[in-house]
Parts: sequence; C-alpha cells; structure tokens
Amino acid sequence: MPRGEVVRYEESWFLNIIEEAARRAGIKDVWFAEHIARGIVIYLRERFPQSSIGIEELFEKISQTLHVVGFPQIARELEPSAPPAVTSLESLASQAGNAFELSFFQLLGAALRDARARGSVQIHCAGLSPAVTRLCQAKRWGRRCEVLRDEILAFVASELAGSESRGRFSAIVS
Repeated sequence: MPRGEVVRYEESWFLNIIEEAARRAGIKDVWFAEHIARGIVIYLRERFPQSSIGIEELFEKISQTLHVVGFPQIARELEPSAPPAVTSLESLASQAGNAFELSFFQLLGAALRDARARGSVQIHCAGLSPAVTRLCQAKRWGRRCEVLRDEILAFVASELAGSESRGRFSAIVS
C-alpha cells in the first residue's frame, strides 16, 4: 500500500478483479475466473519467494497468469487497485469508549475516508452487533441497539454518498 500498510489478499478480491476486467473486455462467461483466483492465492502462499508483494507486482502476476491461460484481452483490461480495506467496528467502539457514540462516529468516518484515500474501492466494516452492544452498554439486544444499528448504517450510507466518496467506493457492514 502507498503508506506501507500490510494487507491480506483474499481470493474473493482476485475473483472480483478478474470478473470486472472480463466484463470490460466484453466476456460474459467467466467460468474460469474462480480457478484463476484460487491459483493466484496458492501461488502466492506456496511458491512466491517473498513474504510480501506490492500492488504493481501483484497485478503484473495476475496479468501474466491471464496471458498464459489464454485470456490476454482480460489481462489488458486489468485496472490495479488497492484491496478492500477492513475495519473492526468493535475496535472503533472500544477506542471511543462505552456510550461515547459521537467519538465512535468520528472514528468510523475517519476510517472510511482513510480507506478511500489509500485507493481502496471497498471497505468491510465488521463487528456491527458487538460494537452496538458495547456502545449501548447492553447485555442483550434491545430497541436502543436497533436504533443505534440503524444510525450506523445510515451514517455509512451518508458517507458513501458524500462528495469525497463518490465513484467506485462501496462498503459492506456486517
């Protein structure tokens, strides 16, 4: 990553990259994409000599693979991008402190903006339920938890609709 962050590459990300490039190349049937994505992960895990790889080199490896297996038109359509960012909502809630919802929303907004600034096109915000129960200081899920959960989802949607986040940036909240 540009600032030296370490990111774990996921097979699903490779699959999305290949499917998107195939779509741009006008190829609709991408039955092979899952196999290629899995092969890239296996290569990186078991045969790649270094313990890390940069985005540019990674996309070069993906391009080479697509050429070798007979899909140069897809290789030409690859667009290097940062992998999806991941943030723990529970960790943000912990940093904000119990019942400090304002701090939580500030931290969440910063995480979304930071992921976009690093070039990620997607952020996965994991741990919604534990974050909500921590912020509500609730032992059991209740109406207050439902309201806060809905506020968090609305906040993320609002941030995505904002001018800084327009374009190909999306979020998964789970």
